[in-house]
Amino acid sequence: MVEGVALITGAASGIGAATARKLSQTASGLVLIDRRRDALDALAGELRGPELLLREADVGDEAAWVEIAAAVEGRFGRLDHVVANAGIAHGAPSESPGSSRSCSPTPLPP
Repeated sequence: MVEGVALITGAASGIGAATARKLSQTASGLVLIDRRRDALDALAGELRGPELLLREADVGDEAAWVEIAAAVEGRFGRLDHVVANAGIAHGAPSESPGSSRSCSPTPLPP
C-alpha cells in the first residue's frame, strides 16, 4: 500500500497507466507525466480518489522538470514516491537487420 504523493513518468499507457490505477486506490496525490496529453486526460477520467497533477512533458527536457518540481511543491508540498517508468534513449540509431551490429533474439535454454 502506497500513501502520500507519487509521481509516475510514462503514465499514460502500459505499465505507467496500470501503476497509476493501482496507486490511485491508496495515494493521496498522483503526479502523472507523459508526452501525450490526450492519453493523460483519458487516464485521469478513469481515476477516482487522489488529487491529480497532470503534465505533458518529455522526461529528457530539463526545463520541464524545473516546472514540474515547482508545480509539485506548490500543489502538494511533498513528494513521497517516484515511479520512473519512461525511458530516455541516447546513442546511434540501430543498424539494419543482418548487419554485424544488429541485435537478434537469442533463444534461452528451457
